[in-house]
Amino acid sequence: GSTMDRVNLERYLHFKSNVAKSRPSQFLEKFLLSEDHFKDHNKILAAYSESWALTFYLIETRPADYGKYLQLLLSRPSYSFYKSVDRLQDFKSIFGNNINIFEVQYLQYYNKLY
Repeated sequence: GSTMDRVNLERYLHFKSNVAKSRPSQFLEKFLLSEDHFKDHNKILAAYSESWALTFYLIETRPADYGKYLQLLLSRPSYSFYKSVDRLQDFKSIFGNNINIFEVQYLQYYNKLY
């Protein structure tokens, strides 16, 4: 099937029409560093849409790296505090140190999709 057959349509449409258009520049790094977006009632749908979009992008475009990333996350001690800087560094260790370039590619993927 096509990529659109695998899309969570509700999250995709919210991401495409709201999140991607109104996001500040270099938002992804802030998103990876903080869970605050999930705590603000006014931002929670945007946060879930962003999470879905990022996960879908990684699965569709970099499945092997996404698998490595999940293995890295699973290797962390259970129930331990996961510092923001460690979270960001773990992401960079798999997907590259330049988050800004990664974010441009990530957003371009959705600009080209449907």
